[in-house]
Amino acid sequence: MLARVRSPLAIRDVLGAALEREALHATSVARLEQAFAQRFEFPHGVLFRYGRGGLYALLSVMGWRDREVLCPAYCCGEVAYAVTASRNRVRFVDSGAEHFLPSAPEWQVAATPRSAAAIFAPLFGYPVDKDAEKIVRAASPGIFVVYDEAQSYGARDEGGLQARDADAALFSLGLGKMITGLGGGIVLVRDAALHRELVSMRERTHVRAGAARIGHSVVAGLGAWFAFREPMVSLIDRSAATRTLFKPDIRYRTSEESPTLPGDADVLMPPYQARIGLRQFARLGSILAARTRLGSFYERRLREEGFRTFAYAHRPTWPRYPLAVRDRQGVIAYCREHKVQLSDFLDYSSADLPFYRKEAAGNFPCASLWGRSMINLPIWHGMDETRAERVISALVRARDGGNAGALWPQTLPRAERQRANLESQA
Repeated sequence: MLARVRSPLAIRDVLGAALEREALHATSVARLEQAFAQRFEFPHGVLFRYGRGGLYALLSVMGWRDREVLCPAYCCGEVAYAVTASRNRVRFVDSGAEHFLPSAPEWQVAATPRSAAAIFAPLFGYPVDKDAEKIVRAASPGIFVVYDEAQSYGARDEGGLQARDADAALFSLGLGKMITGLGGGIVLVRDAALHRELVSMRERTHVRAGAARIGHSVVAGLGAWFAFREPMVSLIDRSAATRTLFKPDIRYRTSEESPTLPGDADVLMPPYQARIGLRQFARLGSILAARTRLGSFYERRLREEGFRTFAYAHRPTWPRYPLAVRDRQGVIAYCREHKVQLSDFLDYSSADLPFYRKEAAGNFPCASLWGRSMINLPIWHGMDETRAERVISALVRARDGGNAGALWPQTLPRAERQRANLESQA
């Protein structure tokens, strides 16, 4: 069975970090913060337990309450939830009709003089439209711009790093991300005073991780390492009872209660896990290069076979490879029968989550469309073109065997999109 995902974590990272002299020294945290800041061209970085916790802290230290924060509707729900938990208001931005990323016109519809912040997300490593950033800044002078790069890890365009003009950027070190520290999130900022406020807040409100919590993270990391390698990946896939063991916690997708952070969001990232992150970070260049090669292979082969793919102006980093289909579950089930696992990561629009549904339902139809139709092809570090060709072959068989579900979804008529845009402004 070809696994749908695989963490970049190596056993040597877990064991090697434990044996290093700085495994228990606080300087490991500072070194990881500095490594991120230097690579992504920011002066300051602050490490938190979660990326969403970092966003919450960032908005909290700004001193805002009930301020409008622009956020893509098709984006991880934890982003919107962190905004709401900070006692500010999410204003969603719909996706484009032909692309899951919002284009400049969608941002122009959403941005107002009341907008205090805008969160741009180069989702799946696809660069955002930089003209949209100019539009937002013109609509709301002084707006605080954040780039959510939890997945993309340095999306670029012809001008360089996409976050080059941003006030802040977010990165995640979760198990399923480009690199991992068995958890963790980095907030990068340019303003020195804001950096001091973030560090002060962390020192006041966070507690040290105990040995049991660190041990739990290690066990989870090693468990994921074994779970997505043979023979475990096939054993787990065949057992309906165990297939749920490694699924993400989706309670936030079904709850109508006001969003809160995880119970351990106020726990400091231990130096040991920062050491794992540093070991992973040292390999980031090769990991990004491998993802780009494999993503380019998917692009070429899918187009050769007549599949439609998402456009981009600059090559993505492809932490995951997205493909839109008409019948997601049908395609996933078919490929699984042919020993290929596909994932349905981000199988929803945040605007359709129960907490936001009453006000937002139906107003962001394009985001809802991509939320219903997106699948991710396996593109984990260590995968090669031979395995990727197996994925292509399974998709071709699904389509040529009469499964219309493997085709590109039908996009929405212009009139319906315009109606939704008017309603979202009301």
